[in-house]
Amino acid sequence: MKNKQNQKIYKILSSFYDLFMQNRFFIEARKRALSLIPFTKNQKILLVGVGTGQDIPLLPKDTLITGIDLSEHMLKQAKRKYPYSHVTYQQMNAEELTFPNNSFDVVILNLILSVVEHPNAALSEALRVMKAKGIIVILDKFLPEEKQLHTSRKLMNFITERLGTNINRKLSNIIGTLPLTIQYEESSIFHGNYRIVLLKYEKKN
Repeated sequence: MKNKQNQKIYKILSSFYDLFMQNRFFIEARKRALSLIPFTKNQKILLVGVGTGQDIPLLPKDTLITGIDLSEHMLKQAKRKYPYSHVTYQQMNAEELTFPNNSFDVVILNLILSVVEHPNAALSEALRVMKAKGIIVILDKFLPEEKQLHTSRKLMNFITERLGTNINRKLSNIIGTLPLTIQYEESSIFHGNYRIVLLKYEKKN
């Protein structure tokens, strides 16, 4: 998937994205992922790929939230729905964040690593802008680590990529050599094809 292609796709999807994604399955999965975060007052939170803002009402109002997205049309929907004073929105590429190092206490990557063109770059940027004792929370679809990529799944992915998402990425490949460790992980919706993951910085000696 290419980022420019995704901008075109999500321009179309932005008008009816919530009809498909704002259902009880995804809402409960989002709630569960966010429940892993030890929230504190005035915590700085980055929502990468904020989309239409579905995570925003699930977060504490005494935090400081920044939502970024590559699609101006998705951002427009989020701003319309949640024009909160504690939330700011910026159009930005997840692979090239313009924030300084160590800017955020929490980085949330819900349904974005399966969408961006270069997921390792997006995760690397999330790590860069996260404070040393911060956490990264992920809810997304990943190919199970133990599974081989069969022809049927390749064909299915050919279709899903036209809808702006890749179902054949393995989390281990995305993490690669980044100094991140999985602190917690659990299966989520759709028979575990979606997973909830908590990552923390692991200093390399």
